[in-house]
Amino acid sequence: MDPLDVILAKVRVGVSFKRRFCVVVEALPDGSVRVFPCSSNFEYCKERIDFEIHDYLPEFGATGFVRSSYVIEGDMQLIPPEHIRNKRGRLTGELAARFADWVGL
Repeated sequence: MDPLDVILAKVRVGVSFKRRFCVVVEALPDGSVRVFPCSSNFEYCKERIDFEIHDYLPEFGATGFVRSSYVIEGDMQLIPPEHIRNKRGRLTGELAARFADWVGL
């Protein structure tokens, strides 16, 4: 795993602890990763705070997301290797540059 990879991993969001898409911000030598979890339920999206990834963007196909989603701001988590399911895609191009700026990579 590398920064900007989109993975499927078991993470906690609120009271829910389930598999969801995440964006990797740091890969550690022991196989664990720091991630921001994502959601496709825009009812809870904080506009101008959370990082939105819409399906109409040219780079969307490379992400591995199946629908428009957003990265949940302020919820970076350390995920152990046993909770990582697989890599789904990667943030690329302008989308990757905007995310790196948003998160401070």
